[in-house]
Amino acid sequence: MSILAHTADIFHGRGKIHACLKEQKVWDDMKQRFGHAVPQLCPPPGYMSSNPIYNTLPVVCRGLTWSFDGSSLVAVHEDGGIRQYAVSEEQGAVMVPFQRFFKPQAIISYAVHPQNSIFEAESSMRVVVVSCKDMPYQLYPLYSDPEQPTRSLQTYNSASEFTEEFRAAHAMDFLDDWHFLAGSTRNTVSLFDISRRESIWVSSATQKGCGRAQHRAIISCFDEANERRDCVRYAGTYRSELLRIDPRTSRISSWKAIKDKSRGIYQVLQSNNGHYFYIMKRYSNSITVLDSRKSMAIVNEFNLPFEMHAQKLRGTYSARHGLLIGDQTGHILQWAPEVVEFGGIERDGRVPGDGIGETGVTDTGIANSRINIIQQNPADPDILAISYSPDKYDESAHCNAGIMLMRL
Repeated sequence: MSILAHTADIFHGRGKIHACLKEQKVWDDMKQRFGHAVPQLCPPPGYMSSNPIYNTLPVVCRGLTWSFDGSSLVAVHEDGGIRQYAVSEEQGAVMVPFQRFFKPQAIISYAVHPQNSIFEAESSMRVVVVSCKDMPYQLYPLYSDPEQPTRSLQTYNSASEFTEEFRAAHAMDFLDDWHFLAGSTRNTVSLFDISRRESIWVSSATQKGCGRAQHRAIISCFDEANERRDCVRYAGTYRSELLRIDPRTSRISSWKAIKDKSRGIYQVLQSNNGHYFYIMKRYSNSITVLDSRKSMAIVNEFNLPFEMHAQKLRGTYSARHGLLIGDQTGHILQWAPEVVEFGGIERDGRVPGDGIGETGVTDTGIANSRINIIQQNPADPDILAISYSPDKYDESAHCNAGIMLMRL
């Protein structure tokens, strides 16, 4: 393992304005060192310095998305910042964004266009769609002029027809280059054309009188796959349901309810052959394996050496390295490709009765930190982007957070 780039101590400590100013200082130092004209970073908004709460909260990266060609990385932080980093060829370089802008509201979910690239000439591909509380969904450019405030390119009508309140999307993902899905409360999914304000359709899997715990009937994530064989999509919910979505007919159906002690699905990964689904759950010590050929029957469990809590640890599926997920002590756990691609089932069809433990462990050297996110570079499967932080709910924890690029 080798470290290719990192954010150094920019996001260490607490205070959102503090992180922004440190980031600016590193950028200014780099500009002076290289000696050529580069655009300024967008300054932090004034409300950060005036609101005391921004001086006590850690700045944790809650989302990482690679460009399709692996040339850049979009990061969403809990200071409301959307940052775009270029991948440096310099070993051990300090990562600072070449573009950033801030939302005054907390970002609940987002989706980066699948064709985004810093080398993409078509500006309509260099965009991100964002959902914030009490706001309509908005489309923002990833190429804006730092001298001007970043303004939305399009606003989408996400108001409920019953309450007229804006639905907050807890999950967003692009269906293709021109359409995106948004998942919200009451297991509601909306399909939008990125160029039109009104949704194409809105559909829900939750019927009136369906039962208790309606507040947990929330679309929490859409499935992630390296390769797709049809247009059908799947979604997880905080009621531990796996839903099947057919965008052609707007039909949403419940395919699997996981009945254990966990408190909701937060990530769904597909194997490359499309046969197996790997389900990450809150308050659980295992990853559930479903077989799509057996009506999403549970066929195996991958055991975690710890219990997942409220802070979600997101993994990735790699054809070269298998299933990778971080733990709470700075390690990356691995289930090898030959295990993952076949659901951990032996050639003779046997399934281990007590589940399968990890087949490999990599120490990232980030002691006492949780590996919150792992994302594989689509152009080079040996390069991973990871986000790390301490327990963000522990106010007494020493807060060293950041992003790192590493080669396995």
